[in-house]
Amino acid sequence: MKLSTYGQWLALLLLSISCQTSELRFGKSNDFPNPDSIVLTFSFFDGDGNLGFNMDNITPALEEFSDPFNEENFFLATGNGQLEELGTNLQYLDTIRNGVEEFVPLTILNTKGNTGHLVSNKSRNLPSYAFLPEVQNDKLGCKDYTTQRIFLPIADHYLLDESTNIINTVTDQNNNQFLQVRDTLYFKVNPYHYNIEIDILVKEPDNTFKEFDWRENYCSTFDGRFRRFEKGKRFDYPFIIDAASSKSGTITYSMASIGFRIIFANKTLKLRFSIRDKALNTSNIVETPEFSIN
Repeated sequence: MKLSTYGQWLALLLLSISCQTSELRFGKSNDFPNPDSIVLTFSFFDGDGNLGFNMDNITPALEEFSDPFNEENFFLATGNGQLEELGTNLQYLDTIRNGVEEFVPLTILNTKGNTGHLVSNKSRNLPSYAFLPEVQNDKLGCKDYTTQRIFLPIADHYLLDESTNIINTVTDQNNNQFLQVRDTLYFKVNPYHYNIEIDILVKEPDNTFKEFDWRENYCSTFDGRFRRFEKGKRFDYPFIIDAASSKSGTITYSMASIGFRIIFANKTLKLRFSIRDKALNTSNIVETPEFSIN
């Protein structure tokens, strides 16, 4: 189908999360550089009533960006080629700068009492770790390695070796001390950071479908995070949630890009999507019918 009008189909998501009638449309912008939009709408029922992240004030928001909902996971080399994956916790450092109170975010490695050494690009030189990927400078922060700052409780200093670039020590308002690390660290995107996962599938000449990898090509993703909701309609771009209760309603997700018509000209597409609740229950995967956006 061509997405100039609504298309409808029946989608069924299992576990405690279910979706029924779904709609898909393409919103074409005639004013460059305003983006076009692929708009997905689906109804849902969640028996647990715990869909969505609570990001309406600072304390819940810290929890919603902390392990297991943090954005990136880091790794410890524990020997014999083994890796231990670690999440992070978000904390704000309450400080005064030029007489003005500021809240500085700290991304703190959740070490969980593990042992080993924090994995960086230099870890490829260790015995049994040559399998780690090489650094691609044009992919830094997008794939495999990042140079973002992370913090470790000073008691976990044994996870760092002499090659680790420690740039500072900070103390929070509760007198907890942290080592500030700025190095080329190995990471993976944490899928639990998102509560809706979206793939755009492109039809190949042999009639199979292949995912178009937005992160690989453009350091971007249409995986998203929608907020907690109660009964009523909530506009929280790129989402609109129209809830009959905390357990049921419809979610509309507008995926915007100036590249849709360029990348997918004369292509046949499908969407593949699933949703996840706060207990990390994930629905089964739904694929839409084929469509084009020419």
